[in-house]
Amino acid sequence: MAGCDHITMMQQVPLSDGKALNTVTICVKGVVQGVGFRPWVVGLAESMGVSGRVYNHQGAVIIECRGDTSSLSDLIEHIQNRPPARAHVTSVDVREGLDLAISSGFSIDQSITKKCVSLPEGLLPITLDFAPCDLCLRELLDPDDRRYRYPFISCADCGPRYSIMQSAPFDRERTSMSRFVLCHACAEEYGDPRDRRFHAQTISCHQCGPKLRYINGRGTRIDGDPIGLANAALKRGEIVALKGVGGFQLVVDASNGSALDRLRKRKNRPHKPFALMVRNVELAKQIGQLSREDLNALTSVTAPIVLIRARDSGKMLPDAIAPGLRRIGVMLPSSTLHCLLLGEWETPLVVTSGNVSGAPLCVDNNAALVELASIADGFLLYDRDIEHRLDDSVVQCVNGDVVPLRLGRGYAPGYFSLPPGFEKAPSVLAMGADLKNSVCLLDKSGVVLSPYNGDFSDARVIESGSTRADELLNHYDHHPSVVTVDAHPNYFSTAEGFKRGEVLGVEVWPVQHHHAHLAACLADNGWPRSGGAVLGVVLDGMGYGPPNDSTDYNAVWGGELLLGGYEQCRRVTRFKPVPLPGGDMAAKQPWRNALAHLHAAIGWTNVQADYGRVSAIQRLSLFPVDAVLSMMEAKINSPLSSSCGRLFDAVAFLLGAGSDEQMSYEGQGAMYVQSLAEGYIGDELSGYSFDIDNHSDLREVVFTNFWQELLCDLRASIKPEIMAHKFHLGLVEVLEQSVRQAGDEYDFNAVVLSGGVFQNVLITHELIRRLDKGGYNVLTHKNVPPNDSGIAFGQAMIAAARWIGMKESA
Repeated sequence: MAGCDHITMMQQVPLSDGKALNTVTICVKGVVQGVGFRPWVVGLAESMGVSGRVYNHQGAVIIECRGDTSSLSDLIEHIQNRPPARAHVTSVDVREGLDLAISSGFSIDQSITKKCVSLPEGLLPITLDFAPCDLCLRELLDPDDRRYRYPFISCADCGPRYSIMQSAPFDRERTSMSRFVLCHACAEEYGDPRDRRFHAQTISCHQCGPKLRYINGRGTRIDGDPIGLANAALKRGEIVALKGVGGFQLVVDASNGSALDRLRKRKNRPHKPFALMVRNVELAKQIGQLSREDLNALTSVTAPIVLIRARDSGKMLPDAIAPGLRRIGVMLPSSTLHCLLLGEWETPLVVTSGNVSGAPLCVDNNAALVELASIADGFLLYDRDIEHRLDDSVVQCVNGDVVPLRLGRGYAPGYFSLPPGFEKAPSVLAMGADLKNSVCLLDKSGVVLSPYNGDFSDARVIESGSTRADELLNHYDHHPSVVTVDAHPNYFSTAEGFKRGEVLGVEVWPVQHHHAHLAACLADNGWPRSGGAVLGVVLDGMGYGPPNDSTDYNAVWGGELLLGGYEQCRRVTRFKPVPLPGGDMAAKQPWRNALAHLHAAIGWTNVQADYGRVSAIQRLSLFPVDAVLSMMEAKINSPLSSSCGRLFDAVAFLLGAGSDEQMSYEGQGAMYVQSLAEGYIGDELSGYSFDIDNHSDLREVVFTNFWQELLCDLRASIKPEIMAHKFHLGLVEVLEQSVRQAGDEYDFNAVVLSGGVFQNVLITHELIRRLDKGGYNVLTHKNVPPNDSGIAFGQAMIAAARWIGMKESA
């Protein structure tokens, strides 16, 4: 992470020539707290003959020092370009400090928590949680080390950070480690500049640190080795609730089918895939295909869940891990506690979120004992508090990039520099969307995107998301000039934003959902405000369309080509709208989408006449088809939608998904179709025929020929893998064709791919390949999720751009 984004001379420092002494103050911003930065500065300065002091101030590090011109220049150069491994310096501000009293030597001084008007403020990076480093792991497993098998071993390079942080700056007294008083041995290490734990804020050991305990399902503490007791329970097929870094996790033996079935039943999670934790990379390679990028992500200091292709051979995992899917989520231990638990396992463990269905992740011991009592058979707990709820982060590798799908432990709160042109940005609070909610803060110093909050379908998640917003606002003392929300009038996040705007006395600006997707990807790529028009290919499940759009007669979008930029955009192509019978029910019951699409494209009577003996059509006929047809005909609770996600659901049903009446998790149909397509091995195929209707001002992708061809293949009993593959190819082909047609009519400088559909690796990879070949500048997500977790980021960027534009035109 070494390297600095920029160096700013707050006042031009007139460093004298030769050996004359100069006194300067250096303000360093970035990831510079909780990463051993101050001890590193002490050692570096002393080696250069520079005297002074270093201390934390709010989220920055301040260095007040004296030395000759050459030494000070070298010190600044090292800070700027060669910081410690875990640090990331975003700015170095230097000014002369003639009034400073600098004594000999170099010291770490008491941190300053109050704001100082003479120092730059604003949004700053927060130090995030790190997986165990190699040195700590070596000590953990060394019988001669005094921290042998200590579950909470850490150092300046690893261990919990944001998850235990109460306030800034990051010092022990402002974390949940404050109650653990250092023993004599730890105190000596902490104060010894030669020790690798010199000023390591999370330092502890068996004697003075947090304690582990095991409690059975009846709430009784069991004597003995807690880790040994937990492992014994897992080997008996029991479910153990483990207190992880950012919250509780439910753990079972991944090779025990009956244990998996019990976990699914108790957690009310019939199909959604489970993540796996393995003790080392070798085990990960046995269960999945690891690219170089996968391996780098898996072994990184953030230790995320990495989505990889499962190996077809060997079948060492039950189908119940990820029913119907070929991709699985795998991670390495994210803490030394996990390392000890996994130490004797030669097979994976399922490690999934510790919560009841729909609720936020449990973080409190007492709450977990109550809320998870109906799920867990035992509890592995410790007595250090979790200050911030953090789900495990999820990433996947696409075209060489590690793309986050869920921002949590190790990734969030994420800090982003503003693109050029946003130097006069206002203070913004963005509330995000109701699915995969995150909130976002923005000011002229940068952008901070919160961790994943969850779906606002449960009052407890809504409350948790509101608390998260308060935490970030308080942490940064952030006072928004504008609040921005999704344009959907019935979103809980929208209502929350309007409430906050009223309390704050500021305007609330609604932002169209798909425009926010577009802006999020633009800013993720550092696209300048003056970068000109782009063409956004935005595909997702659904989002509320602009009610004042005269070209539109459907309120629900989801398959769009948008022309514009940060401030404004307009739609130039869409998927032909199809009814959503039952409204939100259509997102859960794929048979409704199959019926709606077939009826709109061909007519249900014609489908029955020509394909009535096809098993998929016979299965569809078992549902209340006549009632739903009447509903659509009368336009009762059947809004028109251009959703690409619902198209995937329709295909998924006809290819065999959704044997139950409804899907059990969001995106299930799309993941099923992708998995089928990934299973195709054979000769090159031609895609199904999607057509483009150019007979109106707004181009439409139409599906009539596609459905006819798919139904013919179903009647011919073509393998589902072939049909799924042809669907993917056809969809990519029509998207490429739509981009080319837009390029013939409009000028744009890049093609932007965003929205939840671009979590699909096949579509993303193939569309990038084709557009690259056609000479287009293609922008995809790099650090911000393409799904709705990135909506708040896009909302904030749009609000900032519009604010600046209004001020410039005033």
